[in-house]
Amino acid sequence: MNGFKLEPVTLTGRHVTLEPLTTAHVPELREAVDFPEIWRFMPFQPSSEAQLGALVEQAVGLEASGQMLTFAQRSNAEGRVVGSTSYLNPDPTNRRVEIGATEEGTLRHHMIMPDRHLRDSVYFSILRTEWPEVRASLEGLMSNA
Repeated sequence: MNGFKLEPVTLTGRHVTLEPLTTAHVPELREAVDFPEIWRFMPFQPSSEAQLGALVEQAVGLEASGQMLTFAQRSNAEGRVVGSTSYLNPDPTNRRVEIGATEEGTLRHHMIMPDRHLRDSVYFSILRTEWPEVRASLEGLMSNA
């Protein structure tokens, strides 16, 4: 679609640089495995670097097939990877991607979690016309950080 193409790119901000996630990031992300609260609402819960590596490989494969775009988040101050973020379910026909801001609604019992309980998923959105205000708000929050 005109104007809609997700491609790996490096995005540098004041505090964080987003860089395309690769398997080379796994050792730096290893620390995340030690904090199960990070994975609490995720449909996967890696408990080893090998499992984390498999998740990264899966993300890279989904990116190659156009189903998502995942970034490593690198702290500019520390120079280390501190997390990751993704664009999910790109839909070029409707020119949309999942990333969230304004709450749209809740899909009840949307996912079966590893411990077998049913998770509700809250969906968020930002419309193109809302972006200038959202951006200004985010920049304000970041300037206070």
